[in-house]
Amino acid sequence: MKPQTNHRLHTLAHDSIRFITYFRSTIETMPLQVYYTGLLFSLTGCAIRERLMSYSAAAWMRILPTCAEKWHTGLLVLTGQQDIITGVAFSPDRKVLASASIDKTILLWDTTLGICTAILKGHSNGVHVVTLSQDGKVLASASDGRTVCLWGPTIDICIATLEAIPELFTR
Repeated sequence: MKPQTNHRLHTLAHDSIRFITYFRSTIETMPLQVYYTGLLFSLTGCAIRERLMSYSAAAWMRILPTCAEKWHTGLLVLTGQQDIITGVAFSPDRKVLASASIDKTILLWDTTLGICTAILKGHSNGVHVVTLSQDGKVLASASDGRTVCLWGPTIDICIATLEAIPELFTR
């Protein structure tokens, strides 16, 4: 392959990954809408947009929406926590992200797919700190209520709750 061909292939592969990641929910729920939403609202310089617009049913459009020229720097935007996120932690293999919130929950995210895989409930107050063990099998979370919950080994049930002794703490 010529160096220029390699660059074009690399650009197409990069844009394909970003396009699929960005429009994943549309692709999963309404795959045929990709031609009207994904292609029309993707980046103006996106290699996929440039290649597919000539083949798609949207080619008849004379005026296309004005879109950004570069991909957003964030790979994924994870939404689902009901209140302020106060802490995050990755598993050692970086495949799971845990997010803590003052809504008293911890959400576990599949970082490859960008989906919430579990909602951990067990704290009576907002959760402020979350961390995973080195093997990724135990999660520890700490809350305003001076409690620490240990979650594991499948990280979906609280296996232990540790409470602070009030006499040891003064405010």
